[in-house]
Amino acid sequence: MKRDKIYFIIIAVLIVSNLVFLKKKKTTIYETGQVTWEYDSKLFDKLGEILFNNMQWQWIGEGDTLRKNILLETEDFKQLSLMEILNGKKIVFRFSERQCPSCIDAQMSLIKLHEKIFNKDDIILLASPLIKRNILIKKNEYKIKHSLYFIEEEGLKIKIEKLNMPYYFVTDKNYVVDLVFVPVKEIPLITKHYFANLNNRFFNNQ
Repeated sequence: MKRDKIYFIIIAVLIVSNLVFLKKKKTTIYETGQVTWEYDSKLFDKLGEILFNNMQWQWIGEGDTLRKNILLETEDFKQLSLMEILNGKKIVFRFSERQCPSCIDAQMSLIKLHEKIFNKDDIILLASPLIKRNILIKKNEYKIKHSLYFIEEEGLKIKIEKLNMPYYFVTDKNYVVDLVFVPVKEIPLITKHYFANLNNRFFNNQ
């Protein structure tokens, strides 16, 4: 766990260095095909604060244990327990329809962009809906292959649920929350590094 946090800090420092360099070169940093992000001086001025807040939430959120009997609802509205779907290492994208819509859209776009390096079962989308049909439509719009499950607000009963922002974490059949990451829609490069790191460490896909 401590090694993971030190590694995340090193990656964050490298990303800051790259972003500053790219800012000086006035380069567009990242383009998904659906969304293009441009970087202004105010965002760069806040970059250190953003990364610090992310690391702080990582420290707060990691180490909690999920309850294996938590009930989820599938896309065809059948009920399953968490225990039935955690049969190996999983990346969980946790979000609520009450949260920032553009933040969710940015992550949907990035998940779609990286689908070649993850198998269908490597990522789980875990959503708290206002209207379930809305989230199903959004998933279909982005043509995301990964499974979507529904859960009530703060249904995981872990500390980071209080954040009220979309976030990722990694877990497995031990149900321990690990490698918490709060994405920033304006800086998709960080999410890209997060996905690459997880693929290299746990999945070894192409």
